[in-house]
Amino acid sequence: MLKIPHHVKKIFLEQQMIVVSSVDQNLIPNISPRTAFTITDDAIYWIELFRHKSFKNFQFSDWISVASFDKEKLKGFQLKGKVTMLQDEEKKKNVSLQIIDKLTRLHKERILKQLGNKVPTIASF
Repeated sequence: MLKIPHHVKKIFLEQQMIVVSSVDQNLIPNISPRTAFTITDDAIYWIELFRHKSFKNFQFSDWISVASFDKEKLKGFQLKGKVTMLQDEEKKKNVSLQIIDKLTRLHKERILKQLGNKVPTIASF
């Protein structure tokens, strides 16, 4: 597995947002901003909350890109690869706790309200 370079991780984390791109069965592109995510040396994880356009697109094609940019410095990065949904319940719980722990108070309240008592679907790139 490839390592995500430190300078790429830094921008993704500093900007506190990633943009996930996918395509549907008609090859129509879709982008979706995500703020509920975490990044490790070799993976980006995000909560797949709504299960509509992007989630359905992932079923059609697991090839996606994930991007972030610093608009002040006019610098950004795009990573291309395959998305998977975590299946291991324990890992999903651990990753979701890491993600939720990093959210701001208002954002955390909104996400937790949407989730209820469910363990969220976690996408891994």
